[in-house]
Amino acid sequence: SAIGQEIELFPAWTELYGASNPHPLSDGRYMFALMGTLGRDRGWQAGVSFTSDDGDHLSAPVIIAADPERDYSDIDVVRLDDGRFLAVIREHLTRQSVFSHSSDEGQTWTPIRPTPFKGANFKLLRLRSGAILCAYRDNDPARPGVSCSVSQDGGETWDFAGQLYAANPE
Repeated sequence: SAIGQEIELFPAWTELYGASNPHPLSDGRYMFALMGTLGRDRGWQAGVSFTSDDGDHLSAPVIIAADPERDYSDIDVVRLDDGRFLAVIREHLTRQSVFSHSSDEGQTWTPIRPTPFKGANFKLLRLRSGAILCAYRDNDPARPGVSCSVSQDGGETWDFAGQLYAANPE
């Protein structure tokens, strides 16, 4: 299609993010993971947006993670075998990752809860078994590099699976 206007869904920066974008919905629209800021590199929020019926426009964001004392970014979303969506999001201050679920195709989300890992730049993959693999830049100071964790229960619990790449901490 032709180049359109800049996508401005947040007051300052808007980034369509999420390595798995876009997500087809039952009504023919698409859902995109995104993040944005309320000011220049401050007030980061993470959520989703939806295409219009014709696909030319994106809706105002449905915010999954926002807090005036914390910044949330680096979101990825995956559809689970039961039809719900799982989002994993980076929290900047503590580098703790958080997760949330949606059972209504992204219109509403559960309150965020922490995962056991500290990470960023997530990639969520649903495996043939139904398990969810999360690959991420590991922000654990004792384990820098790129790591993977696996959830067998839709993101409620996670097991560390190992490192794809171990960085030299020095």
